[in-house]
Amino acid sequence: MNFLYVNNAAINKYGYTKEEFMQMDILDLRPEDERNTFEAYILASIQRGAGRPQGIFKHKKKSGELIFVELQSNTIQFDGKKLPWYWPMTSPNVLNMLKP
Repeated sequence: MNFLYVNNAAINKYGYTKEEFMQMDILDLRPEDERNTFEAYILASIQRGAGRPQGIFKHKKKSGELIFVELQSNTIQFDGKKLPWYWPMTSPNVLNMLKP
């Protein structure tokens, strides 16, 4: 499912235009070699009833640069449907946790 909404912070952080984002889904932000793993993680979360994947993940910006983000998620009502809502956060806390 493609993104239904994107804010200016995401546009500035990732480098994609709003139009480009609207043609993408959450897997498009993942490095190619990690997409299957992330998809399996989402399905496992749903099957065990959590339904809301969270954690620290790698995302790929339009430039190809990889960044670490803390992914939060929830379920929202949108246009009469229950849909997943994801929001990645980059903060000094996330970056400090990942330093060797």
